[in-house]
Amino acid sequence: MNTVRPMAVANRFYPGRESEARAWMVREIEKASRLVHQKPWAIVCPHAGWYYCLDLAALSWIQTQNYHYDRILFVGPSHYERFSGWVIDEHPGWETPLGIYDQDQEFADRLLALKNWRKNSVPHLPEHCLEVIIPWVGLLHPGAKIVTAIHGSPEAEEEAERLAELLGDNDLIVISTDLSHYLSASAAEKKDRELLDLLEKGRPDLAPSDSACGLGALRLLGRLAQLKKSQIQVLAYHHSGQVSGDLTRVVGYASAVAV
Repeated sequence: MNTVRPMAVANRFYPGRESEARAWMVREIEKASRLVHQKPWAIVCPHAGWYYCLDLAALSWIQTQNYHYDRILFVGPSHYERFSGWVIDEHPGWETPLGIYDQDQEFADRLLALKNWRKNSVPHLPEHCLEVIIPWVGLLHPGAKIVTAIHGSPEAEEEAERLAELLGDNDLIVISTDLSHYLSASAAEKKDRELLDLLEKGRPDLAPSDSACGLGALRLLGRLAQLKKSQIQVLAYHHSGQVSGDLTRVVGYASAVAV
């Protein structure tokens, strides 16, 4: 495949012009605080429109700012197609407002050795969950290559042991997920706090519910944290109602980091 994966949700979820997109990210990264003083091997970011949650994405990404990464593996859920396991995008690069980022094709091929991991670009074409987060690479880690994979079902943490063996010290995993969807603010906060508490405990047995859309990615993170004997720290949480003012049907968002 010789084409670049084009932007699908620019000017809807985030600005499509470089100057405007960069200004949004710089503004939020300048407001974000360094809360973790160890090199993260994974971060959690929300993937709604920037208007709702760019501050939480910036908080996750600033924890990586002073460290070097050769490769960034983006993982998240498929919102538009259902399938089992993981699908890796085949495009050699991804278009973003800040430029085109190269995919690490060699590492992508190595992921095919994992159970239920395969290549297919079709589910990636309309998908927003990675696209809204990938521009941070150009701002903070412009020399890093990327790998993009999405899961089609919550049962997506298989082969975590083998994935851990493939990852090196200069790899970063970015978990893309929103939390509860369209609950009242009080119900969302309760359900999301329960999930985030399990995440901080490194529990990979997060239950399927009306909580995180990226449940498979979070389960993968929890299992990897167990294998690494690593700590997951939730940095911040809020929901869409705190931005829009509508508390009747909200979406939850969180920032977290694994070190």
